[in-house]
Parts: sequence; structure tokens; C-alpha cells
Amino acid sequence: SRCDIWSLGVIIHMLLVGDFPYSLDCLSAFVSEGTDPHELDALSCGDEVATSESRDFLRQCLSLDFTTRPTANEVQQHKWLSLDTTMLVCSEDEAVDLANRFVDFSRLTPLKRAALLSAARHLGSYELEGLRALFSKLDTRSKGQLTTDDLRRAIGQVPTFLMPPSLHVEDDASGGAKHPTSPKSAWVGQMMTTLDFEQSGTIDYSQFLAIAMSHDIETRPDLAWAAFRGFDVGNKGFVSCTDLEHVVE
Repeated sequence: SRCDIWSLGVIIHMLLVGDFPYSLDCLSAFVSEGTDPHELDALSCGDEVATSESRDFLRQCLSLDFTTRPTANEVQQHKWLSLDTTMLVCSEDEAVDLANRFVDFSRLTPLKRAALLSAARHLGSYELEGLRALFSKLDTRSKGQLTTDDLRRAIGQVPTFLMPPSLHVEDDASGGAKHPTSPKSAWVGQMMTTLDFEQSGTIDYSQFLAIAMSHDIETRPDLAWAAFRGFDVGNKGFVSCTDLEHVVE
């Protein structure tokens, strides 16, 4: 129904922006006095939060005149829902920053990695949206997981990519250096081997968040507390040696 389309618009607005599209006072004024609510100003903050297609989609779903809202069938035909995700490409700055985050994460202790995995579930909406948008650019198949090929594709599309200094080229048995077809490809393979916690050949969304987020959770009491609660098995109020062994396994 048209009411469901409104609900869909509200939910997607919350996911993209982190807030309701209209305040209660705004809607009350519209119902009682016929006052026009403000435009969806929160959606004009740039492509990092929402594209022009998504803004148009939301404006249609959140039309106050229910007779002008699209039907469920019409919503499914909207351009935003049929975007070719393969056209979403990381910028050079995003790729370089992500590569450095991968390197930094690979150098962390197992305990710090576990802390970041726990803290990643409690990121604020603004931080989460930026990381979600980046993950979507990498996850071109919308599987919720990143493969080695996904990362190679993203990095390979950046022509002037600055390789992190951690790239390691092993020597072969004859004493000569191995020369991979692409240094970028070799680097991605090395990082995937290092960071594939479960040896599944993929990095899931939660793992990606832990890798790509800021690693300085010591300066964030909310995230440090989230990490502590993740370690404190049974909510005892303290972390035991057994707890630590459990979280780093």
C-alpha cells in the first residue's frame, strides 16, 4: 500500500542519513495547519551520503500526498534500485587510505584486532554510513563479503595507486626475485592471507568495519567500553585470562 511506501522511505532515510526525515513537530504542523514540511535538507550533504538517484527515490516515497507516491511495482522500477553497482569505483584517496588501514590492521596484536571487531558493532551512524558506502563500492556482487578479486578490482582501477611500503616480494629458489604480474595484485593477495581470520577466502562486513575504522579506540570511551563488554564473557564486570583466550582464538 502507499502507507508501506512511506514506511520504506523512512527506513531508507534512516539508513542513509541516520535520522528521521521529518520531526514530530513538523508533521504535527502539517496535519493540524497544513504547513509544508521542510525539504529533505539532510540529503543534500553530498554523494558521500546519498546520490541524486537516492534523493529522488526518497522524495517520491516520502511524498505527503499519498496519491502521488509510487506503487510497489513502480518503486521496483526506480533508477536507484537498478543502478549498476559495478560502476561504483573507489577514488584514489579512498583506495590509498584503505590500503594503509589494511597494513595497519595486519600489524596489530590479536587482542587489538578482537577489540576492534567488538567495537565495530557500536560505531555511530555517521561513521558507519561512510564505511558502508565504501564497502558497497568494493562488494560489486552485493554478497556481503569481499573476495581477493573484489579488492584487486578496486585497487586496479586506480592508475596512480601508491603501494604501501609493506609490499614484500619473496626470492625464488634460484636466488632471483619473483616479479608478480602486478605488484598491486601481489599486495592484495598478501593482505587477504594475513587478514582472512577464518581462512574462508573472504572478508565479511564486520571484519571490513574493524579493518577500515579508526583503530584508536582508546580515545573513544564508548568504543572501548563496547570492546570490554565483548571480552567480558558472562558479564562478570572483569576480564579473565580465560576470556582473553576465548576472544583471540
